[in-house]
Amino acid sequence: MANAVFSNYCLPYAFWAPQAVVDGPVDFTPCFEDTVVLWAVCGFLWVFAAAHVLFGNGRTESFIPVSELHRTKQFSALVVIICAAIHLGDSIYQTTHNHIIPDFYWTASPVLIVTVLFALALIEL
Repeated sequence: MANAVFSNYCLPYAFWAPQAVVDGPVDFTPCFEDTVVLWAVCGFLWVFAAAHVLFGNGRTESFIPVSELHRTKQFSALVVIICAAIHLGDSIYQTTHNHIIPDFYWTASPVLIVTVLFALALIEL
């Protein structure tokens, strides 16, 4: 069923290849990685962010202590955003040079960028 739904979305790749999971180390298809795996992680953050906001705002201090951990989180998020932007820019470049880019490449990077920006906002709460 999933292959029928995602057949045009994943072209020229297959959405799911069962033999890649059974025969040795797990090697998902690029479409499965950039849809289900990415969306599951991002969806987890979006779903449980409400609980973080509701139950995590009980602190009394009004400022965020800037520590090495805080700076590391911000730097890591910035690196992920830059990598996703480069991936999106490469897709645009490949399209302008008449290469066929599957549809899932166009959605993976913006979803990741928005989710990391949202995570940065949660870090600041």
